[in-house]
Formats: sequence, structure tokens, C-alpha cells
Amino acid sequence: MHKLYWLPLSLSVMWQAQATQTHTISEQFPIASNQSLEISFPVGKLNVETYQGDSIQVNIELREKEEGWFGKTDLSAIRLERQQQNQEIYLTIDEETVEQTWHVKMPASLLLEAELGVGNINIDALANSAEIEVGVGNVKIQSGLKDYQSVELESGVGKTKLKNFSGKSNHEKSMVGSTTKYRGHGKYQLEVDVGVGNIKVTH
Repeated sequence: MHKLYWLPLSLSVMWQAQATQTHTISEQFPIASNQSLEISFPVGKLNVETYQGDSIQVNIELREKEEGWFGKTDLSAIRLERQQQNQEIYLTIDEETVEQTWHVKMPASLLLEAELGVGNINIDALANSAEIEVGVGNVKIQSGLKDYQSVELESGVGKTKLKNFSGKSNHEKSMVGSTTKYRGHGKYQLEVDVGVGNIKVTH
């Protein structure tokens, strides 16, 4: 009789324990049109969407990656660190034991800098200059611009691809890596550097 009740109870406890291992941070703050945004964190995913607005909207899901020597991480105690110097806004959560999934909605007028240790970056409707650096992972950019002044894509181990731009491009492939350079008549610059992984930029 006890076993009939014990199994559902134990499953419920396990589900609750798993459910408590995520935490979401949501913030929104206004910006000026001449500012730039820099995002940096160790492990996870970054999804960026641009729009015609005047505020940055950030939604971050935290998930414990592994249990450390001192027990589980208190995800609810983790805060988004925001710094501002001159015209640059810097956002980070420097927690290596936590996997982070960022969803960022930012004004199209902002220059973007992003640095990710391990993980993937996806950017939709990019309409400004950007500098992207990833240690291990893939970068996909859907450009909202028809042309750039320059594009430089470099993967140490992986492929680089640039599609649907009318300017002059040069693609070089090594034994394991790839480099794509482009010159056009646009206003902005795009630079993406990946240690291990693929880069794809399309319009």
C-alpha cells in the first residue's frame, strides 16, 4: 500500500527539484540613439532582434550546468550586471557554472558588440555595425541591410558563408578553417570571429 503512494510522490519531488533549476531575469531600460551595446557571457545562447524603438529589452533564462563542490548554485541570487561608460552600455552575467539563454530586443540604431565563450549567436534584422566573437559555437546573422562597407568573417575550424550581397567578396578555405572578406558601398562594418564553428550571414 505504501509503495503505491511512494512512486508518484518521489516522481513529484524529482520534478519539483528539476523545475527549480531555472530562473528568469527580465529587464528593460531606455537608451540614446548614439550609444552602443556590448554583451558578454561564458556559456549559452544569444538571440538578438532589432526594432525601431528606444529601449533595450532583455530576457535571460538561467539553467544550472553542473553541480559544483559547494553544492547547487542559487540561481535566484544571480543578477544582470549593467555598466555604462561614455556611450557604451555593457551587459554581462559572469557565471561559468550556469547556462544562459539571452533574448535581446534592441534598437536598430545601436552598434552591437557580443562575446560568447561557448554557444551560439543568432541575430535577426541587423541594421548597424557589429563585432561578434565566439570561442566555440555557430553564428547566424540575417541582415536587414542590402549592403555593407566591409564584412570580415573568420573561422579557425569551420565554414564561413556570405549570401545575397552584390559587392566584391573573397573567400579562402584552409585545411580546417575559412575566411570571407567583402567590400561594398554600404555605411556599416561587420566583423565575426569564431574559434571553432560556422558563420553564416545572409540578406
